[in-house]
Amino acid sequence: MENLNYIFFEDYKRLDRLCGELYNDSYGITHYIDDMKTKADMGYQYVPNWKYDLNTLVRLRHIRNHLAHSEGSFYENVCTKEDIDWVQSFYDRIMTRSDPLAILYQKLRMKNQKPKPAVNTGQTGRKKNIQKEKELSWMEIVLSVTVILAIVMILLFSAFMLYSYI
Repeated sequence: MENLNYIFFEDYKRLDRLCGELYNDSYGITHYIDDMKTKADMGYQYVPNWKYDLNTLVRLRHIRNHLAHSEGSFYENVCTKEDIDWVQSFYDRIMTRSDPLAILYQKLRMKNQKPKPAVNTGQTGRKKNIQKEKELSWMEIVLSVTVILAIVMILLFSAFMLYSYI
């Protein structure tokens, strides 16, 4: 019979190390939980299952602490196969940026992105995008520099050919 407690404990440590790397902290999952708690108002609003994920992380941290600090706890039925599956799944979600905090940051970034402002050029009510104007002027500069370099190259080549006949 496989010891689910041992498998859970090892998978939890793996997840804890990953979270620790994210936060540059030795208390990775605890830091992740604290981060979720401080962002709970936004998380509940923008991320489906925020509360479930937070409560599950807290519950699994309690299981880990029980296994780590209680004598003989590895001989008890403390965790389930579903707990192990959830820890492994959460690890994968962090790796693919589909964990609650990553989703929250993505949604907040999308919400804070605003369309580019348009300005009225006075030309019969048409509006031009400021970004396109910048791109156009950049292209004009590149074209001008290219033409100047071509003229200089032609002059240098002509001078070289002239001196080679003398």
